[in-house]
Amino acid sequence: FCVFLYPIGIPFTFGFLLFKQRDQIHDAINKMKYGFLFKDYALTYFFWEIFDLMRKISLSGALVFFNPGSLAQIITALLIGLFAFELQMRIMPYDNMTANYVQALSFFCIFMTLFGALLMKVNIDPATDPGLGPSFCNTFLVLVNSMMPILCIYLTAYSIAYDFYMTSLG
Repeated sequence: FCVFLYPIGIPFTFGFLLFKQRDQIHDAINKMKYGFLFKDYALTYFFWEIFDLMRKISLSGALVFFNPGSLAQIITALLIGLFAFELQMRIMPYDNMTANYVQALSFFCIFMTLFGALLMKVNIDPATDPGLGPSFCNTFLVLVNSMMPILCIYLTAYSIAYDFYMTSLG
């Protein structure tokens, strides 16, 4: 019972509380009560945390109903990751643009990691495709997952430098 109560009940409860207070969600009392759910997002996207919870639950919890490591599990995760990446790129729900770009990079990294898992799952004939062996997949996955922290550090440093420039010289 609790296996279904938590993944469905928590987002539903958060959504109900935010929906009930939607007209005065940004007053001081509601910011103190529910600010942990919406303070990082733009005013119109106060519900975005509910979507993010559902994405996390579907990527971690819903995929256990597939055979572990099966092609169906990887493709389902790829579709969830692609949908989340596309929605993030279209909506950009965070107040801070750097946070939007970091989140988009994170979703892209998840998608590319799942794509690498798909490449590892597919049987590639070394005679017809000599470059797409296990070493390529390993290099691809290391490259994708090592570039993510580097890009996040660069974006954060750029944002801090830009804010410093705008407050001091600009």
